[in-house]
Amino acid sequence: MAELNLVIPTELNEHKTAPNPFIRDKETGLILPLGVPLRAMLNMISDLKEALGAEHVSVATEEEQIGGDVFHGEGGGAGKYVDGHDLVPGEDKFASSVVVQPGCTEDVQKIVRLANKHLVPISPISRGKNLGYGGRAPRLSGSIIIDLGARMNRVLELNDECYYAVVEPGVSYFELHEELVKRGLRDKMWIDCPDLGWGSVLGNMMDRGVGYTPYGDHFSNHCGMEIVLPNGEVYHTGMGLGADTSPLAFLTLLSSAMGKDNASRYLFQTGYGPYMDGIFTQSNFGICTSVGMWLMPNPGGYRSYLWTFEKEEDLPQIVELMRPLRVAGVFGHVSQLRHSLVDIACLGDKEYYFRESHRRRRLQLALTSVFPPAGKKDNLTEEEFVHFIKTRFKQQGYWNYYGAVYGPKEIQDCQLAIIKSQFSKVAGSKLYFVEDLIEPSLLHHRDVTMQGIPNNAELKWLDWRGKGYGHLFFAPISPPRGDDAVKQYKLCKKLVEEYGFEFLGNFCIGSREMHHIVDLIYDVNSADEKSRAQQLFRRLIKESAEHGWGEYRTHIALMDQVAATYGANDQIQLRFAEALKDAVDKNGIMAPGKSGIWPKRYRNVPGIRLGVAPEVS
Repeated sequence: MAELNLVIPTELNEHKTAPNPFIRDKETGLILPLGVPLRAMLNMISDLKEALGAEHVSVATEEEQIGGDVFHGEGGGAGKYVDGHDLVPGEDKFASSVVVQPGCTEDVQKIVRLANKHLVPISPISRGKNLGYGGRAPRLSGSIIIDLGARMNRVLELNDECYYAVVEPGVSYFELHEELVKRGLRDKMWIDCPDLGWGSVLGNMMDRGVGYTPYGDHFSNHCGMEIVLPNGEVYHTGMGLGADTSPLAFLTLLSSAMGKDNASRYLFQTGYGPYMDGIFTQSNFGICTSVGMWLMPNPGGYRSYLWTFEKEEDLPQIVELMRPLRVAGVFGHVSQLRHSLVDIACLGDKEYYFRESHRRRRLQLALTSVFPPAGKKDNLTEEEFVHFIKTRFKQQGYWNYYGAVYGPKEIQDCQLAIIKSQFSKVAGSKLYFVEDLIEPSLLHHRDVTMQGIPNNAELKWLDWRGKGYGHLFFAPISPPRGDDAVKQYKLCKKLVEEYGFEFLGNFCIGSREMHHIVDLIYDVNSADEKSRAQQLFRRLIKESAEHGWGEYRTHIALMDQVAATYGANDQIQLRFAEALKDAVDKNGIMAPGKSGIWPKRYRNVPGIRLGVAPEVS
């Protein structure tokens, strides 16, 4: 079939107010990507069904295209492939009406080649559980979703001599952990997991996510990717190019001429020549269909702990104490300093707490103006929040630091002694171990996470304001200094409250930097709240950049603006990424707009870059 020419209608070029519009065909109800004719989409769907089987290609109804529950559920169906947290009010949704579910790498190759044939954009996902950043939704509405996780969900290898696993995109942290237990290997090696265990191991690494054991930097602990390039070819990174590793290679003379597959494929990361792995993360240069992940040998001992700090103004001293401990390796993992409201929200919703508090106060005949009536829905005042901690959570501070020590008891005792000598300098600080905690505490959940056992306990904070709320993450990076922490905290808290929300946030110190993760909960059924949430985040991005703090990942609606903040040398980072994009994806079919990287076919469409001034884009 002949290739179809790209057509971008004039009216779309002039579309200023909705740069990511629903372009819906009235007769079929299909959402069409910008510039893709109906005929091309219909031909693409037909060819996909023939190539992969009709049962693996879903087309959503019009109602399903704008539906889907806030958590995206576990079921299939194209109706789940939207931004479930529905950030953008009105019709400018990030949505798809077509999803295809490949079962192997060869299926992915077929899909990519068909996308090039028909010039239809595609958008790959692993499990799509990164909800605060857009979940399963495509950056360009109408793109066909490649749901890698639906059928490509095998643990391909578990190696207990060199401590690694090889996984496909659909393998969650729960499933990898369960496979270790099933094979009797959990006592020998641990996985590392992020806060929520339902996400993809591969997908989290590709988005450069983190966990909380000494193996918490997931990208640094990957080794060997299998990538389907935008032209449909397969590329193995690192040492994986030592031989032809295709399924039929053993039948060819070429295989014997090149030798066996490299025995160090999952053991040595960089291989020979330029190191390519990084360009495939947070990008649209290829589709990762399997990856090796290094696992942590059982450390021979483990103990988690909680330090609480009484006062808001303790923040700079705490961070100044944390930095040298992390750099010196006393803190051997990414640990968290959390604003207490996040922890409170993980243990119960607002209505429950204040209903209980009201009931207790009535029984004591000591009602005061501090506690509002049962069923409180408005935001906590600072006075209410502080009083709430002191009276309801006596084993919790304004700030709570969660950490762990790993290794034999002698090593644990030594590290704990050093930590105690430093954190005790903060007046009123207290140390708790799990066995010390009488009342409910988030340490009971962090204790599990920090030893590589996945769970979803922290989903609970999403219910703080009630069921069915959406959320966003703001994630700037800064030096791990007390003055940076205070400036970030004051800026974020001020803006969050200015826009009518409550501040929930964490500080996480990596090897040499500090993540500040701000969690925002908003009502997906309120156009006003969605509008305020987006305006808030655009101001946070802009004002943080003015302080020299850039984000490390973001929601799909904000990708263009974040990319623009990395604007040194006339936007050299973005221009270099675009040059790579044009070289490897000549037809611009793979995830257009991911991380702000647009292919040539879309780059100059007015308004295509969301939230970016024309002179910048």
